[in-house]
Amino acid sequence: PISILCHGLGCAKYTSIKYMELFLQLGFTVLMYDHRNHGLSGKAYTSMGFYEKYDLKKVVDWCINNYGNDVKIITHGESMGATTVLLHLAIDDRVKCAIADCAYSDLKQLVRHQLKQYYHLPCCFIPLVSFLTYLRAGFWYKEVSPIKSICQVETPVLFIHGKIDNFVPAYMSRQMYECKKKNKAIYLVAKARHAESYCHDKEKYKRVVERFLSRYMK
Repeated sequence: PISILCHGLGCAKYTSIKYMELFLQLGFTVLMYDHRNHGLSGKAYTSMGFYEKYDLKKVVDWCINNYGNDVKIITHGESMGATTVLLHLAIDDRVKCAIADCAYSDLKQLVRHQLKQYYHLPCCFIPLVSFLTYLRAGFWYKEVSPIKSICQVETPVLFIHGKIDNFVPAYMSRQMYECKKKNKAIYLVAKARHAESYCHDKEKYKRVVERFLSRYMK
């Protein structure tokens, strides 16, 4: 089995090393890569998951081409990587399971939250910024919204989120969990902030992941 790890915004593949240890212990081959405009990858526009989901699909293609059609693949993402993992499920059903750690459910809603939380700015100009993003990078904020498609996704998903995450609020994972009809699990970590769930309690995190995979990884 192969675990593909997707890092968050402003990071690089090396930040996924903490999860590599977990999946190696569970018997997985681990594949880490840099998102576009991160690390050693090319300097294309970061799209918060919109184009990154197609990049992830290419990585899945590579795994199947090199390991065969019977290879079992799971995806794990953190923050932007988690949203990428969820968006990818809507266009590719070849992965067995997905783990989304502190994903945002909707980019417009996330920007609205962060403007209010950190900058105390009005949200009225978000449509204008989205339009400028479309002109520059070719995507709208509204197109980065896994909550719109997660209800149709059959692939099992484990949602993980720190309960006191102020950067990407935990209610986003709860909403996506509630929207998904079946094949789902959720793990909310008390006293964990953004992207801190694994470091907060590694053993509990591992047990939750192992239990989820034992149920759905067939």
